[in-house]
Amino acid sequence: MNNRALVLDVEATGISDDAQATELGWCDVYFNEKGELQPSSKAFVQRCKPELPISFGSMAVTHIHDDELVNEPSHRDVIQHVVNDSVSYVIGHNIDYDMRVIGNAGVNRQFKRICTLAIARACYPVDTDHKLLAMLYMLDYEFAREHGKSAHSAKFDVMFCVRILRIMCINNNITNMEQLYQFSEHCRVPAYLRFGKHKGKHIDDVDLSYKQYMLGKGLDDPYTALAFERSVAKNLAQIAERNRIIKEKKDQEAARAAAEAFLRGSGQPAA
Repeated sequence: MNNRALVLDVEATGISDDAQATELGWCDVYFNEKGELQPSSKAFVQRCKPELPISFGSMAVTHIHDDELVNEPSHRDVIQHVVNDSVSYVIGHNIDYDMRVIGNAGVNRQFKRICTLAIARACYPVDTDHKLLAMLYMLDYEFAREHGKSAHSAKFDVMFCVRILRIMCINNNITNMEQLYQFSEHCRVPAYLRFGKHKGKHIDDVDLSYKQYMLGKGLDDPYTALAFERSVAKNLAQIAERNRIIKEKKDQEAARAAAEAFLRGSGQPAA
């Protein structure tokens, strides 16, 4: 089957750019005839052997240790088998991290990425913890209470991701995969800053000079850069409009003053 949509979760050796997979979870999903997101298979999981040692930080989160992976298949073999040419859409909570790890296994072609973290941040922007398990508690409390202790297992994280995504699709009237992808792309352009001295502020409320400085410096995330570019353009348009109104008012005042001076010189009363 081509044009597959795959929900993914990767546990890895660490968070560095060269991190490699220690465990891969995945599940096929589709929209049924009613326009509802459904899993088309159960969630699968496969541990795999990286070429790098696992960091202590990752061990503390995943409880996966190097000696447990000695007899597992290579991370390259596992990932290249699962994330193959039949897949068009890849879905995950912070999918860019997963795809970086997947890229380190030699899978470098382009996929349509759907980020549930970006969707959660856009749909619930204020006073919300957007971590996967926190979103599950908010959107599907009873399921989270029953299964939440299994978080950071790739299989369960995939299940959690499917459940919160299904609910967010219902809440936003999303009924097909391409619509979901376009919605994710829209949500990935942030409205609020997530870093720096203005963290938590709406980007439109941040000083124009700061946004211009950051754009000149260079932003690693293209979606944040796009948000800054749009906001700067909006600010400049507002400044141009304000200046136009000021100039128009001054021109009107000057014309009125000139008319009054002319009328005074001619002996006629001013209007």
